[in-house]
Amino acid sequence: LLFRSTTGFTPLSSYTDISPWSGCNCQDTLPSLFIEAMAQNPVLPNLIYVINRECWRSADGGTSWTMYATGDSSVHNSVSISPTNTNMIYISNGTVIRKSLDSGFTWLPINVPDSIQGRIKEIRVDPSDQDKLWVVCAGYLNGAKVYEAQKNGGEYYFIWVNKSAGLPNVPILNIEFQTGSVPAIYIGTDIGVYLYTS
Repeated sequence: LLFRSTTGFTPLSSYTDISPWSGCNCQDTLPSLFIEAMAQNPVLPNLIYVINRECWRSADGGTSWTMYATGDSSVHNSVSISPTNTNMIYISNGTVIRKSLDSGFTWLPINVPDSIQGRIKEIRVDPSDQDKLWVVCAGYLNGAKVYEAQKNGGEYYFIWVNKSAGLPNVPILNIEFQTGSVPAIYIGTDIGVYLYTS
């Protein structure tokens, strides 16, 4: 479930259930006990996205929702909005990565290396480059943990570079960026956090 508070959860009961299936009049909505991932537009805070089997979009902070087909009936586990072009959104179901150029109305898949299909844990758009993705992988395939993908030759084709050197053979759970004068990337694993600087 997804809850919203406008008072910082003070008191703790000051929240509203804004889950898409709690009153959404969308057709073919598939309820779920879990929100797999959500993202908030970095420029328009009331514009939020929630993904599970489908992708839901709300322009009013979760009061009302519109559901969009993504071309796949499996559960999606990651969503990322480009900070420099908020119409550009990526979602993944662990095997396929889909890209939208129109704020979630339509989706098309991008190319993904065979070595990471089925193991994609999280995708993030680089905060300084809308045409660059970072992808982290779960599982225990040694040397296949973190990838950088740069758009090349069209909106849906990327050149992939393995950035896994120095990481242990454990699942990678998430990725976060540090921006500013000293940019860096933090990788969260089952056994600790690792820092990457280029």
